[in-house]
Amino acid sequence: MLNFKKLYMPFIKKNQVVYDGKTTRGLYIGKVEAEGETLQGQSLTEYFEDYLEIGNAISEDKFLIVGRKGVGKSAYVKYLCDHSSFENEMFCNVVKSNNIYLHKIIQSIPPEIENKYAITYEWIILTEFVKLLLSNPDLKYADGYDALMKFEEKNSGIVNVDKWMSVASTETASLDVHFYELMKWLPIAFSKQIQNSQSKAPFYKIIPSLRDVVVKMLGYDLNKEINYIVLFDDLDVDFKLSNDQQKKELMDLIRIARDYNTKYFPNQNIKVILMLRDDIAMQLDGIASDKSKIFGSYEHKLQWYQTGIGVSEEYCLLRRFINKRIEIGLKKIGIDTDGRDPWSLLVVNDDPEYYYLEPASNYQKQNHP
Repeated sequence: MLNFKKLYMPFIKKNQVVYDGKTTRGLYIGKVEAEGETLQGQSLTEYFEDYLEIGNAISEDKFLIVGRKGVGKSAYVKYLCDHSSFENEMFCNVVKSNNIYLHKIIQSIPPEIENKYAITYEWIILTEFVKLLLSNPDLKYADGYDALMKFEEKNSGIVNVDKWMSVASTETASLDVHFYELMKWLPIAFSKQIQNSQSKAPFYKIIPSLRDVVVKMLGYDLNKEINYIVLFDDLDVDFKLSNDQQKKELMDLIRIARDYNTKYFPNQNIKVILMLRDDIAMQLDGIASDKSKIFGSYEHKLQWYQTGIGVSEEYCLLRRFINKRIEIGLKKIGIDTDGRDPWSLLVVNDDPEYYYLEPASNYQKQNHP
């Protein structure tokens, strides 16, 4: 329990109505979950600082952001989304596992087709980049934009994987994709076999063609300074550590993300990022022979705790993080820290022994007459 000070005010009695000075009443320093900031009308762009250097890691080709639950993975996702909402230099989409009818998509693929999960994840990644390209107003008059827009409109239920369930219940099991406009614009991307299929085919058959289309448009000079990011978050939802099949499916996603980041999108401004819980990452050992190599090359571990000699408490990451939140919160209720340490201003005593085994009734009597 922390004893919060009432700043810049003399002692007041419990029932006193008129206050002389400012108090910390109404002070807001954040929600437990980053998603809750939206409910408070807050934007992480206002006070987010990348203390864990996730941005630097991503620019160095790391795409597996790994950390324990609550370390800040979803906070970074929300920060990027909030940032992309205000600027046309970044376009970001988030794929949450609980919003994807993954198994319904898998069921639409014939049993003789191998690597069903890899195929499905690749389709999801490609269609997310289609939506990102269409959301950039500067590309509105670019070559191929109209064809891509018509493709998305005609196949909206299949391109938007969160709507797949309703589409699958009303259309054929194969879920054919109409691609005439794209083929007319870029015929070289479509094989003769696909071109002879009356302008529609099952989604898994046109993945190579759609990939060529997306790669070509992302390579335009107009996109050289633009960041396009697809993030996978909440991959731990309904994930069972004892389920080897789920682990294999996750490795399929990791491999596809690696291929797109290194092979198809070598530019640093186009990324597929995965947010992973650390215990899930560790449980992938033994599932695939390439797991250690992939994680050794592309993993960035999130760690707030700093060990070793010479790290002063006021400069440690957690202290800097909470200080910024407190300082901004105080300013919003009209209190300026005047360069002083925000934590020390707000908290009377942060020594755990100060409250150790202190009866609640005594604490109330001593601090709240």
